[in-house]
Amino acid sequence: MCKPAYCANEDCHKKTWWGCGNHIDSVMNSVPESEKCHCEPHNPLAPGVVPEGVKK
Repeated sequence: MCKPAYCANEDCHKKTWWGCGNHIDSVMNSVPESEKCHCEPHNPLAPGVVPEGVKK
């Protein structure tokens, strides 16, 4: 099951997903495009981990 997460890249820290990849849409559909991570390669932090300086 996929879960919401933040990007681990220091220059991004936008919202992304963590997990199997089969439920990405259910996690990301409610996230505004401007808040979505588009980094390649995909580099999520563990679910529940919020990067320093990022407001939930």
